[in-house]
This record gives sequence, structure tokens and C-alpha cells, in this order.
Amino acid sequence: MQQLISLPAFIDYNSVFDEFGFGMRVRCLLLSHIYPLDNFLGSDRKPVIEVITTDKGKTHKRDRSLPAFKLKLGMGLIEDTSGKSQRWIPGGFGHCRQALWQWCLTRIEPKANRRLQTEVGQHLGDYVDKLKIGGTPAKVAQSRCCALAARLLFQKLTRQIT
Repeated sequence: MQQLISLPAFIDYNSVFDEFGFGMRVRCLLLSHIYPLDNFLGSDRKPVIEVITTDKGKTHKRDRSLPAFKLKLGMGLIEDTSGKSQRWIPGGFGHCRQALWQWCLTRIEPKANRRLQTEVGQHLGDYVDKLKIGGTPAKVAQSRCCALAARLLFQKLTRQIT
């Protein structure tokens, strides 16, 4: 895996993964689902932002790239509608979601690891601490941290690759 992930095609991805402190297995798993990043971008190599006009004449923007990226990483939501009930459930690849959750538990949450972390890791650690101090249950805080990490990963990869 070390030889494959160090190929020249993955240099930009690895530099972003270094900012997050991903280990070798997490890198390989994430890379196998998100490479190439162009699959999530438009023909102009920018995130796809759709402008929607409602029946009442109001317009709003709908991001198509970020939700697709988060869904690939298992951090997206899918609609589950049945009869009168409507709810949103986690969607995407469960093994990516589990890998991100374990990364959060071992790399982001422990305060002993904070001194070794990068700016992104420090930001995510502070975010989890703030949620827990505010009374958010630990598992919910970890899940929100992983969702934020997926969003930051997309933004940083988009800047790095394009």
C-alpha cells in the first residue's frame, strides 16, 4: 500500500491527508472512494452549484458536489420516506464512516494527541470539545466532527487539485 499511495498521481491528495493526520489505512480507504476528485466537479473543474428558481420566483443555490462527496465518505444523508413520515438517515459507505469515526476517536479527541496535531486537527479537536461542553452527547459530537472533517477535506482537496 505504501508504494501505491506514494505514486505521483496521489501527491496532492497525500499533502491534504497530512494536514488531517490520516494514517496509511485511512488514506488508502478514502482514496479508493474519492479518486479522481474530478468525478465530483463540473466540466470547469469547479464544484457544481445549481441555481434553482421556485414557483414563487425566489432563487437559491444548491450545492451538488459537496453532498455527493460526503455521501461517498459515508457522511451524507439520504431521505427515507414512507407514507406520511419523512426522515433522513445516514447514507454512503459504512466502512468509510467507520474509518472516519475511529480516526476521530484516536487522533482528534484525545487531548494528549493535540500537541502533535496540525491546524486542522486542532480546529476539529476544539470543535468536539465545544460541542461536549455544550451538552452534546459524545457520539453525536464525534459524528458532527466527522461531517465537518469531510466538508473540510473536500474544500482543501478542491483547492489543492484545481
